[in-house]
Amino acid sequence: MPLDSREFQEQFPAMINARALISCTYFWAYR
Repeated sequence: MPLDSREFQEQFPAMINARALISCTYFWAYR
């Protein structure tokens, strides 16, 4: 299944933001 670069460019920042949000949540919850 070929990867659509346009879709990838839209999905990739969303994954980074979600991972960063989870990391921040853990940081504030367990600091």
